[in-house]
Amino acid sequence: MITIGILEDRLRAQQHLNELLLKWIEGRNHNCKVFTYNTVAALKESEESLDIILLDVIIGDADVFGIVPFFRKKYPFALFIYIASHEKYRVPVQELHAYSFIRKPVSKDKLFLALDDAFLYLKQLRDLNAQNHLLRLRIPGKFMDILQEDILYFSFTNRRVEAVTVGRCYTVMYTLLELADMLHTDFSFCHRASLVNLVHVVQIYKKEVTLSNGAVLNLSIKRGKKFREDLNAFLKKKNVLLYRGMSLLFAICLYT
Repeated sequence: MITIGILEDRLRAQQHLNELLLKWIEGRNHNCKVFTYNTVAALKESEESLDIILLDVIIGDADVFGIVPFFRKKYPFALFIYIASHEKYRVPVQELHAYSFIRKPVSKDKLFLALDDAFLYLKQLRDLNAQNHLLRLRIPGKFMDILQEDILYFSFTNRRVEAVTVGRCYTVMYTLLELADMLHTDFSFCHRASLVNLVHVVQIYKKEVTLSNGAVLNLSIKRGKKFREDLNAFLKKKNVLLYRGMSLLFAICLYT
């Protein structure tokens, strides 16, 4: 999923950008979520993880140059697309590491071209991280790169999602469904509140899933069949049956 933020204080301009974005998402059949902000303070306080940020150079009576360093720190990996009425802002925003610059009026062609380019860049970056088995996750206050094989499972507890890794736990700024969409076939739900890294499953016995660190998670009746099917497919794909041992395959077959 790609998350996009719009910072625009004028309601009509914000609606225009939002409408164009929704047309781009529908036309390209992309999996995206859009968040809108009408003040700098609202974006500062946002807890959303943003991949692309569209922002007007002028918010209220002032330009955004003074607060951009804060946003660069908060969203170090986001692509910033600046929008301005005058060409004179093109060079200043480039000095702020702008990904793209759009001069008003914002047309469908201009915006779609910038978004297509940004989407391709993000896809290539994520593909590269996937090849290196790196998962970039937003935790409170920053992003963090975590080796995917180090993650045991994600758990929803106390109204927050935690990534439980080999070394420690991290609170992450995603829902479990968003994480499942990001991780595809390498993870599966054994319970509605537990998204498990399949490479760490060492045993399934009745209503329990045992992981490589000894942790035991509940296997719900509703999720059980799908979880076993996902694990079986994962093992065949990764060719790790010998690595995990035949006891796991036996457990899958016995209780399916």
